[in-house]
Amino acid sequence: MATEECEELGMDSLVRDCDEVIGIIFDSKFDDKHPLEVFDTAILTLYSSLIDKYKTVNILQDQRVTTEVNLIERSFIEQYVYLLFILDKHTKERGRAYLINQRYESYRQTKRLLDNLSDEKQVRELKASIDGIIKADRTDRQTFADGLSYFSGKFENLFKPALLRNEQKRRKLLAKFIIQRNSQQHQADRSTRFCLMVPCQ
Repeated sequence: MATEECEELGMDSLVRDCDEVIGIIFDSKFDDKHPLEVFDTAILTLYSSLIDKYKTVNILQDQRVTTEVNLIERSFIEQYVYLLFILDKHTKERGRAYLINQRYESYRQTKRLLDNLSDEKQVRELKASIDGIIKADRTDRQTFADGLSYFSGKFENLFKPALLRNEQKRRKLLAKFIIQRNSQQHQADRSTRFCLMVPCQ
């Protein structure tokens, strides 16, 4: 049972419609001629996650368990902003960047967790389990180390052009500032020399 305001706004029917939309998208948009691309995956993943979070909040509110709602709402807002950003412009590039970043962060956090474990047997067992999951993905990557290396490279290559562009902009602005400052200093020096040459009245 949703809150009165949600019922009044027809949110339950909206969520049902959203669920149906995802089914329609998969049934009609993607086929051999139009395969699912990385940016499609990012959009659909975010969209599905938003619906699931809304459903979760509803269930928690129905059960009068609201302590976790703020955490879910924060995640909901973050994902909503990501989705808006991706859909605003440069959708393919932004969707791809979002997904690569998510995978990279997942590997990075897993590595941090494994590095902080002191029980070597537990680390070996976890790595073996993770390697099994990675092998099941049907990619060239066979181990956690392969996956970490692959997504680290993708992540670095993804943001290198943007970092280089920012560095070039920074250098241009710095050069422009230095030229302006030197020009102003030159003008001030000329004014000073002129004042020294012409006697003051």
